This record gives sequence, structure tokens and C-alpha cells, in this order.
Amino acid sequence: MDSGRSTRLLFALLLAVFSGFVATAILLVAQTTIGRHFWAWGEGRVRASQQAGDEIIKGLAAYHADKGKYPNEIDELVPKYLIAIPRPRAGDKKWRYRTTGDDAGFELSFAFDDGEYPICCYYSEDAKWHVDE
Repeated sequence: MDSGRSTRLLFALLLAVFSGFVATAILLVAQTTIGRHFWAWGEGRVRASQQAGDEIIKGLAAYHADKGKYPNEIDELVPKYLIAIPRPRAGDKKWRYRTTGDDAGFELSFAFDDGEYPICCYYSEDAKWHVDE
């Protein structure tokens, strides 16, 4: 075997080993909080979750107009006000909902992971989405 071919084979072997290390490092980072944050809490996912929440908010407004109060659970919106409850696409993909005060308003939110920050919350009193990093 000539030395040029040996050098190329050695280079190919080293490149394959290095690529394996890089792939392993990427997988490890993806499993960390930073990696999970990147995949689970991207700007597009947050925006899509807010849009899904806007549908729930419309259902809550219609429920309130009919009954003079907000429901105890958002599941009460189905099937009259919503066909189904759309899931958030960001974070842990769970809605958190509660009425405020004397049923004067509500809060609807989704979080990164079981209530951990960041949290995106809609407050009916100011009718805006807020992201608390």
C-alpha cells in the first residue's frame, strides 16, 4: 500500500471518529436545558401557541357573554364554543387556566416545563400576551 493511500485512509478514519464525537456532543447538548429550550421554546412555537390561545380566548368570551361568568375549566368550552381545545406548541404543551377575582377575568398560560420559566401568559384585564423569561 502506498503512503498516499494510507494517509487518505487514516484521514478518513479520523474524520469518521471526529464526526462521531461531534454528533454525540450535539445530542448531549440537545438533552440539556439549553437544548430543550431551543427546541421547545422557539419563537415560532411560542407564536403558534399564542394563536391557539387566541382561539380559546374567543371561546371564553363567547361563554362569558352567554353565561355571565367564565368557566371553571377550559374543557367546559367544548363542544359549544370550541370543537376541541387546541394544544400549545411550545414548552410542555399544557394550558394553565384560572379565573381571577370575582370571576371578573381570567389568566391563560403555557410554560416551558411544568410551570418553569419561561412562561407565556394572557391576562384578560389588559388583553395581552406576556412572556416572562
